[in-house]
Amino acid sequence: MKELEKQSQRWLKKRAWVVFSKFIRKRDKRCFTCGGKVENAGHWKHGHTKAGFFSEQNVNGQCIRCNLHLSGNLGEYTLKMAKKYGQKKAEEMWKEFSKDYNWTRSELIEIINKYAQDHDNS
Repeated sequence: MKELEKQSQRWLKKRAWVVFSKFIRKRDKRCFTCGGKVENAGHWKHGHTKAGFFSEQNVNGQCIRCNLHLSGNLGEYTLKMAKKYGQKKAEEMWKEFSKDYNWTRSELIEIINKYAQDHDNS
């Protein structure tokens, strides 16, 4: 999309998050950590400069209570990740998602295009 090429890096990252988080909220039927209603897309490994920021494994649907009031409910999140992926794989993912990462313009545009296809009305 040519109009995306004209946008700032900051705008692209915000837009990528909007469409990606909408995808996560639509994908997940229950809060990953407590089973409640999905209202947010919550990160296991937090940080907008981390490699896991746009990872479908690192981001799962969460209720407002778990994501915001309990700061992600990380203890329960970690237990659920270990159960879902196995302890060793979860530990490997945590290390990978913790790495600093600078998203390129082309990567952000790719994320926008990928997740906006079926989920974009915002």
